[in-house]
Amino acid sequence: MKKRNFTEQLVRGCILFILFFLIPGYIYPQVYSLSDSAQISVIIEGPSNKNVVYMNGHVSLRINDPGLNIDYVFSYGAFTARSQVYLALIGKQRSELWAMPTEEAIEETIKLKNTRITEHILNFTYEEKERLWQDLMVNALPENCKYEYHMVYKNCSTLPVELIEKNVMGKIDYNFPPDAERYAFKEISTKTSYAPYPWVCFFRDIIFNDINYCKKIKISKREEFFLPLKVEAGFLAADIVDKEGVARPLILSSNTLHEGVENPPVKPLVTPFQLAIVLLSFTIILSLIEWWRKKYYKVYDCLLFGIAGLLGVVLFFVVIYSNIQNISTNGCVFWLHPGHIIGLVLFSFRKFDKPAYYYHILNILLLTFIISNKFFLSRYYYNDAFLPLIFCLWIRSLAGIVRYKMNYLKK
Repeated sequence: MKKRNFTEQLVRGCILFILFFLIPGYIYPQVYSLSDSAQISVIIEGPSNKNVVYMNGHVSLRINDPGLNIDYVFSYGAFTARSQVYLALIGKQRSELWAMPTEEAIEETIKLKNTRITEHILNFTYEEKERLWQDLMVNALPENCKYEYHMVYKNCSTLPVELIEKNVMGKIDYNFPPDAERYAFKEISTKTSYAPYPWVCFFRDIIFNDINYCKKIKISKREEFFLPLKVEAGFLAADIVDKEGVARPLILSSNTLHEGVENPPVKPLVTPFQLAIVLLSFTIILSLIEWWRKKYYKVYDCLLFGIAGLLGVVLFFVVIYSNIQNISTNGCVFWLHPGHIIGLVLFSFRKFDKPAYYYHILNILLLTFIISNKFFLSRYYYNDAFLPLIFCLWIRSLAGIVRYKMNYLKK
């Protein structure tokens, strides 16, 4: 996914003008045909840690035709404003297919990411090249170039792959080993891209905690192609099998356009799990001190439940307005929910001690259910930091119940 500024939009408009007006034949299928010397290739950009958006890498298509004097990179996943990144979280981002001269596209990638760029030339017949080219021109029309982005099913990797698969004369055999290890969606994305970035994993696991996404159901090797590096590995091992059953390699040749610089991930001072353990330890110690001194440190509960409530408000609106299946039934809303804001109000005033008591009872029942799911519904994933954080809320609710009972007995 790339961010396009005004200059890039102007460049794209000029490119489309050249392709559709200066080249005779604006209306499909009258777009100028490719020459015999044309090549179509897949460009793979390696992952970059310079931006969360770049961590998976990128896939684009290059059309290089010396006969027509055109050499452009076509890329899915462009967005026109920073706000579109946040709209991607709720499945309402409108992305675009955009085009840029290859030299400019490579220079921009090096400037923004400085990551490894490889090119894999497709072993297509002339007819297959022409079919893909015509489809690409139709998709690039102003009325067709925009689409609803999806992080797993309609991203910069899956759409070029689908276009390639659609236009081969026959089918693509990826030659996946029958005994190859299979992973779940969350497993493979963590293993491939996010493992060195625990905070990215933590917030991803909060936002994308749909029961379907988090199940340990193994996906097929083909479904892993939502990740660019999996596309590259799959294409290098693949064959095109024509209608007569004759096979030829999908990739004719490969070359490296830019070696890139490998930036090792910056190790955080503290991971989410470490912070959660420290917070849980502090919660336990504070609760014991309260018991011993017969005092109530209200500020801590206000901070703990207030932060949980604010996160819950954000998560609630993301869930309500999301069109993405992986968000719309988020399990985290059962422990990170706006109801904690109500609890914050109840803790702040002594006259609300009784309502606060009932709030703690409801909260501890709900959290007990969530904790039991961790142990009895093991087919779902939990981030390592979730359980200690849930226990913090559970312990403080238990302390609130005990404190109210003791005060009630004194009266």
